[in-house]
Amino acid sequence: MDQEQFQRDIQKADNDSLRIGAANRIVQLLDKQRYSNNENSVKRWIWELCQNAKDVSNETGKVKISIDFDKINNNVIFRHNGRPFTIANVMSLINQSSSKDKYDGSERKSGKFGTGFITTHLLSEVVNVSGIIEVEKARFSKFQITLDRTGHDKNEIVSAMEKAVDQLQACQSLTEDEIKTNEYNTIFEYKLDKGGVEVAQQGIDNLRVSAPFV
Repeated sequence: MDQEQFQRDIQKADNDSLRIGAANRIVQLLDKQRYSNNENSVKRWIWELCQNAKDVSNETGKVKISIDFDKINNNVIFRHNGRPFTIANVMSLINQSSSKDKYDGSERKSGKFGTGFITTHLLSEVVNVSGIIEVEKARFSKFQITLDRTGHDKNEIVSAMEKAVDQLQACQSLTEDEIKTNEYNTIFEYKLDKGGVEVAQQGIDNLRVSAPFV
């Protein structure tokens, strides 16, 4: 028996199993969201993005956020100047998972890109994500991936996840001079249909009303 090939086969089967499990979870979450009329969900997307930005506040302990709702071009662009992504962060986005997405008693712990992030797909089931990723200690690259959640079965979702991983692997190295830490380096862009425009407006309106009290 070729022991090395055997180990590679085990690793591939393990990876395939994990990806299929993630795809099944995504399909379940999307189905629940697509057929739910929970009005709180349509307001929640903006708070999820803001919370994720807050979780990666930069060296100042703060984070600046920009939200551009363009009704002419029908898109929402959410930007922030928080810390760069880690590899785990981006894979959590692709796999729709978070090690922190769990409950401690009755209090939900803040977690990056856990199940709460799925509510942002009420804007659009396709989101372009770009930013800076730390590929090694103090080494950074620029990346852009597309999270395509338009699929209705696990095979379609798995295919989209694999494309996103391929895009991540094509990230481009940055020199230290090219990294501008004060700029809005992290960008989430949602292209909106008619329903997405309505969801965007409700989220923006809710932010304007509630932000002074948060």
